[in-house]
Amino acid sequence: DVIRCVQDTWVLPQEIPEEVLPKSREAALLSRLSLLSAAARQHGRLLSVASGALSPELCAAVSGAPPSALQKAIAELCEHEVMTRDQDGLRFGHELLRGQLLSELGETQRKAAQLALGRHLAALPDSPLMRRCSSMTTPTRNPSSTRTTVTA
Repeated sequence: DVIRCVQDTWVLPQEIPEEVLPKSREAALLSRLSLLSAAARQHGRLLSVASGALSPELCAAVSGAPPSALQKAIAELCEHEVMTRDQDGLRFGHELLRGQLLSELGETQRKAAQLALGRHLAALPDSPLMRRCSSMTTPTRNPSSTRTTVTA
């Protein structure tokens, strides 16, 4: 409330009381989370199981929410700069924010979100995950045996 917008004009005070300023850069970043609605914060928690660029499809798979609810939450996360959009997709504005949201996620929800993330990645047509798995387990046939062995 120290800096506010009035009739499309930003109003800045001449002086800002020291007690309203964050004590550190980390505190300033984390204060963004307090601006989120409960729904947006929960979506942020779920999305925090992934790092790097998040596609819209990945966000939908991990959140499991209806598209309209997910879009609303993502808009709010971006509005408060918890997440940002770039040419590669959606990503957390700072690793500290992702880490804090991930730490707030209960173990059961974290495991479910990680499982949804893994399933989504494995289902991609050109999944690096699946290429890696298939290269690690190549079936070979031993000519002197009728058994097939798998080398890892």
